[in-house]
Amino acid sequence: SGGAFAAVEEPELWRAFEALARTGLLVEPTSATAFAALPQLPLEPGETVVVPVTGSGLKAIDSIVRRPRE
Repeated sequence: SGGAFAAVEEPELWRAFEALARTGLLVEPTSATAFAALPQLPLEPGETVVVPVTGSGLKAIDSIVRRPRE
């Protein structure tokens, strides 16, 4: 499939989480990790990427409230 991988640091994860929240999506932080990795992937122009978001942020509200702020 030509897959790839990327490492994501915690500050990148929370930036992605907050960007998704600004669009109205309250996702679980682990779901935001995939969005945080997108800029690192070797994507071709026009290539379609699907990122499944399987967790609601309501399941992780404690860690969301306690997250580090920049």
